[in-house]
Amino acid sequence: MTVHHLAAIVSVMRQARIYILLINAMVAWMALGTACGQTTSSGTGPMTNIPGGPWLKIHTPTPDDLLDVWEDGHGIVWAVGRFGTVLRCDGARVERVDLGHHGVDFQAIHGSSPEDIWIVGDEGVVLHFNGADWVERPITSHVRWLMDVWVTPGGNVWAVGSAYEYVDDGSGFYPVAHLWDGAQWNYTPLPESVRDTDRRTKCTQLEAVHGTDGDLYAVGTAGGLFHHDGSEWSSLDSGVDYYLFDVLRLEDKSGWIIGDHDLVLHRPEDTETWNVVRQGQVIGAYANMALAACAPEVWIAGYWVRDLDDSAWVLRWDGAAWSDESPGLPSWLNGLFCSSDGTLWAVGTDGTLITRPRP
Repeated sequence: MTVHHLAAIVSVMRQARIYILLINAMVAWMALGTACGQTTSSGTGPMTNIPGGPWLKIHTPTPDDLLDVWEDGHGIVWAVGRFGTVLRCDGARVERVDLGHHGVDFQAIHGSSPEDIWIVGDEGVVLHFNGADWVERPITSHVRWLMDVWVTPGGNVWAVGSAYEYVDDGSGFYPVAHLWDGAQWNYTPLPESVRDTDRRTKCTQLEAVHGTDGDLYAVGTAGGLFHHDGSEWSSLDSGVDYYLFDVLRLEDKSGWIIGDHDLVLHRPEDTETWNVVRQGQVIGAYANMALAACAPEVWIAGYWVRDLDDSAWVLRWDGAAWSDESPGLPSWLNGLFCSSDGTLWAVGTDGTLITRPRP
């Protein structure tokens, strides 16, 4: 064996060692997550400024769509999404939390504190974090998909979605709402939506729930709008037949609802009528997907599609007018949350997690 042969072998071994080190580093990065507490403007760091605005993009260790986001009041941000994705950001890094259920889409997350966190998803899957462990709290009847979870200020937990029961005419899906009593889930029947004129406009699924124990609202498909007064549900007339994605009940008892086609409904305080205050003001296909209150402002996140290009869509209501605060990302935004300090968090397709500090 010549000196040249030995040199070539050594070179190959060095390259192989470098490749192994790179692979190990990538594996470690995927396992531990990425930092979420540092900001750079170069576009290469864990958190980067999005050009042209105050939004920051946080690099996450997942390519899967994120569907909801929530902050626990103590600086920990949680995000959930497709294929059992759960992310936790503690201000230093974003890490994946493996709770199993990789064949399930986690649709929503909410809680009352770091020791009381709830996640819901497909097939009645419900997970509860008590501060130490994640515990299964599944709903086993009257359920197909769970689309939202809400912990009221009084500590009651609601999960809403849809269920299926075969009927001869084929319209077997129906909206459902379940209440956790501290030990088990209780199915709370809903009346037929006042918008259900025929099967084509039937409300078959609830998408969101929000409010207090005596003043709770839920919205869903085909303009479905329901109210719980602390004892039972009633159906209200939303005035529209569009797909309604989110609802917000504010402390002054006013309310907001958003839906397809740039639809925004508003109910002034101490009134019963929901008014269309915005609709179809953007060219293209679009939907308002999520609401958040950052007093005195109301924020909306969603998406719009024009010429086959997707764009994240964010609106801000300052009490007098709407302004476009979109981050300029080729993503759909699915979830939105405002922390107690006014920081906004939004999640969307392809692992998108963005934040906007309050000025």
